[in-house]
Amino acid sequence: MVIPVSSLIEGNESIVADIANYTETPSAKMLPIIRMSALSGCNPGWASYLLCEHVFNGQQKIMVLGGGCSVATAQIAAFSHLFNLIQVSYSAASPQLSNKSEYPLFLRTQQSDLAQNIGRIAILKHFGWKRVATLYQNEKFFVMVIDDMIVKMRENDINLLASLSFNYHPSADLDILKEEDARIIVVHSYEDHARALFCEAYRQGMYGATYAWLIPGWYSDDWWKTEDSHINCTLDEMKKVLESVIETVQDSKGPDNVTNINGETYAEYEERYLNILSSRPEYKWVIPHMWHGLGYDAVWSMALALNASIDEVALGRTNDSHGSVRSKRLDDFTYTDSVMASIFRKSFYNVSFQGTSGRVWFNEHGDRIGRMAIYQILGDAPPVDEQRWTYEVISINETLSITVSILACLGIVMAAVFLGINIIYRDHGFIKLSSPRMNNIILSGAILVYLSIMPLGMTQSPFELSEYMRTISCIVGKWLLSVGFTLSFGSMFAKTWRVHRIFTNMKPNTTAMQDSLLVLFVCILSIFDIVLLTSWQVIDPCHVFRKELHINIAQDNTKTLYQTNSCSSQYVWYWLGALYGLKGLLLLFGCFLAHETRNIQVEGLNDSRQIGVSVYNIMVSCLVGVTLTLALENNPTLSFAFTSFPIFLCTSITIVMMFIPKIRVIVKDPKGGDYLRKRTREGLTVSSTMSDLNQQCAIAKSESKTTLHTNME
Repeated sequence: MVIPVSSLIEGNESIVADIANYTETPSAKMLPIIRMSALSGCNPGWASYLLCEHVFNGQQKIMVLGGGCSVATAQIAAFSHLFNLIQVSYSAASPQLSNKSEYPLFLRTQQSDLAQNIGRIAILKHFGWKRVATLYQNEKFFVMVIDDMIVKMRENDINLLASLSFNYHPSADLDILKEEDARIIVVHSYEDHARALFCEAYRQGMYGATYAWLIPGWYSDDWWKTEDSHINCTLDEMKKVLESVIETVQDSKGPDNVTNINGETYAEYEERYLNILSSRPEYKWVIPHMWHGLGYDAVWSMALALNASIDEVALGRTNDSHGSVRSKRLDDFTYTDSVMASIFRKSFYNVSFQGTSGRVWFNEHGDRIGRMAIYQILGDAPPVDEQRWTYEVISINETLSITVSILACLGIVMAAVFLGINIIYRDHGFIKLSSPRMNNIILSGAILVYLSIMPLGMTQSPFELSEYMRTISCIVGKWLLSVGFTLSFGSMFAKTWRVHRIFTNMKPNTTAMQDSLLVLFVCILSIFDIVLLTSWQVIDPCHVFRKELHINIAQDNTKTLYQTNSCSSQYVWYWLGALYGLKGLLLLFGCFLAHETRNIQVEGLNDSRQIGVSVYNIMVSCLVGVTLTLALENNPTLSFAFTSFPIFLCTSITIVMMFIPKIRVIVKDPKGGDYLRKRTREGLTVSSTMSDLNQQCAIAKSESKTTLHTNME
């Protein structure tokens, strides 16, 4: 006799005929199946009451089929063995039921939930997930599964971020998981708690491509659509969360094109099962259950075990109703017959057949050995177990880097040509009047400025350079630019200072400043640069580091951190402020001299016009360039462009304005004869000595005063 403790057997009543027609037992007598008249509703107390009702009332029972849920099954399995009743369940998955000391006569065609952990570990390893958290309902059944999962995770070098129990209000638990940046979460609970959990997960944004929730697959169909007073999420909101859900469950469907013990494929069996449910009015209330195939196989396993026990049972002797001794039969079983119960149990461990749900056989714990199915309810690509980062270094555009380097080289060549001409024609009257020695220093400074452009760009160069080389280039670039600027404009302003001193001094015997004094002036300015730059490098040295620019999030939630190489120091703005202050004072001094000497009309002697244009270009370029460089600091290419081009243009314009006119005079008068005759007619000669220059300056000053007086009239 078999007692179904659940309505799962509904629709499978044809199994009686299937077993009766089984070829191995054509003459076997079918034991009667007795139905329970009520369902336990997963209530352990009620399930116990129903079992007692059937044990103590009515016909003798031999085995029990059921129950459905683990809590009720565990309750009745805890004392059904006291009546020597074999109990076979088709859907109770609690690992607690594998304990043979507590449940010695319990078996099941459902796998233990511990077997699911093997599948879950396989999933974690397949996707390379190494950071995992667990959430579980605070019931002994779920605690055992999670404890086993944690052990398996440690054995496979998977990091456990957190393991938390939850109830119908899991918001605090999810807050903890978010703090731990947990993205792969193993959940074990009943479906009512799962609904509350996923509704809260939606509220906290823990869904989508960045999360994966691993849940049991034995929930009822459309479990998330069930109305529940504990949640306030819409179906669309719940559906969004389910895009992140992966189910693991025993595969209850046999392989395709493989026939079961009754000669049917799974599709044929299921079609017959559903036809019975739909064609019989008494079954109109029955909802097809996902485990109906396991229930079918459970009954088959019981029949095969009983059938295999017949011969061994027959070895025992008993008295019939007439007092005659005969061999025992299955229907001689009593609740005190532990020998026959042991025979039944041994027969179960020898059962092996092709069932509707696949190959059916049992291990030493009475658990089904079978396959596992993995389902993703919705969604596509798997998430990552933590925020994946990629790093990309943004450098200066290679074309721009090469272009600027070529321009810098052309500038050096141009300055070198001007320098060569200045040296070769230093005795030319026009060149001599413009102080050729100071011109040499101006051009040397210009060459240093051109040279600074290349190392300034090497810090963010697109080419492979070591950090040391980038740091050295950063430091060298600052030195070349600062010293080159001082040499060029310091020399230019020094020349003008001499002109200003001569032409603004009303004494008749004015002594012109010698070149050595002007060179000393330029050297003093350069010493200020050297002291400041050396102090900077010693006290607060510059170094190259990776500066974070912005973050881009890809569709797979991978974040790309864009960086660039930056050269700086802790107090860089203080040092730059001091350096810019010195250069600013130098430019103000030059502006003052240019303004004071603006009316001196001696060709080749006065550079006030060139100074004015140069200072104007520098000021405009600095204001525009520095502003754009700071605004575009996250774009190395544009930032370098607005740094290098103003340096190149200002330097080139300055030396071109100063030396092209000199070259034009040289081209027209290579030997300077025409210029000498012109100056002689004007009363000004060109001499190579400073004493003669005093006389020439006096004449020029007289001419300048006459011109100024004429202009005033």
